Parts: sequence; structure tokens; C-alpha cells
Amino acid sequence: MSLTKLGREQTHTLGVHLKDLDIDALWSSDLRRALETAEIISATTGVSPVQQDADLRERDVGAWTGLTDAEIEQRWPGALAAWRARTLDRPPGGETTADVATRAGRVLRRLLDEDQVVLAVTHAGVIHQVEQLLGLRPSGVPNLDGRWVHHGMAPGPPFGSGDGTRLDDRL
Repeated sequence: MSLTKLGREQTHTLGVHLKDLDIDALWSSDLRRALETAEIISATTGVSPVQQDADLRERDVGAWTGLTDAEIEQRWPGALAAWRARTLDRPPGGETTADVATRAGRVLRRLLDEDQVVLAVTHAGVIHQVEQLLGLRPSGVPNLDGRWVHHGMAPGPPFGSGDGTRLDDRL
């Protein structure tokens, strides 16, 4: 599914705001909406090319892909409630939380190794796993929201009060 007209307009506006941040590289999930978002940001900021990485993909939900909540409930009664309660770790045929965490850690290490200011366009599930890898409590991720991750020293919470913990040590 592509971005809506409103989504494209919002992404362009975001790109205008990002233009002054001296972004060196732009990476994206290779899934359509994320890639389209990255391409609009690229066109607006002049940062190119958009580099695609499958490790930035959203969690594979297996047999649930493309289904509505009602369809999932009809085929797997109670499974969505278990999923939301975090007592079901994997949709039928989908990725486990550990699978997504492994991918998120792998791509985070690669992007941190870039030694550049990198903008990565990804999905909420990947962002949640990055937050957990960094010792943060996953929070809501509205559309076009983001997180800053800095390589090297990370002062203050959640890493302690200037205790010298390196972000690298968390990965």
C-alpha cells in the first residue's frame, strides 16, 4: 500500500524540517511505504541515494499479513488478545520478538558504524526493539515520529547520571 496524498504532503513537510540537520546518509526499509517516505525525504533534503536494508523491515506477521483484526479473530480466536497481552510471541508463521530484536541490533550496529549522521526510515516494531536494546521502555510511535540514537557516550538516563556507560556496550 502506498502513502496517501496526506501522507505524502506530511512527509514533504517533514523533509523541509529535516533539511537543516546536516544528514549525511538516508537508509530505509525496503517495504513500500517506508521506501516512499524515504524517497520523498531524499527529494526534499537532497540527501541521496536512499540505501535500502531489509533489516529495517517491520515484523513479519506471517499468516496475519493483510488481514483485518476481525479476520484474524475469526481464524485464530483469542490470538490477538494474547498478542496484545504479550503472551503470544509470534503470529502463525511470523517472526518472534527475538527475531526482530536480532535484526534491529544488527542494523543499528551497521548504521552506527557509518560514522555519519544517518536518517533511517523504519517501522514501529523495529523502533521498539531498538529502544529495548538500548535499555529504554518502548513507547508509542506515531506516524513520522522518530528517535535519536547517538554513537559513543550517552549521558543521563537511562544510562545513569554521567556514569560513562558507552552506548556501544549496550549492543
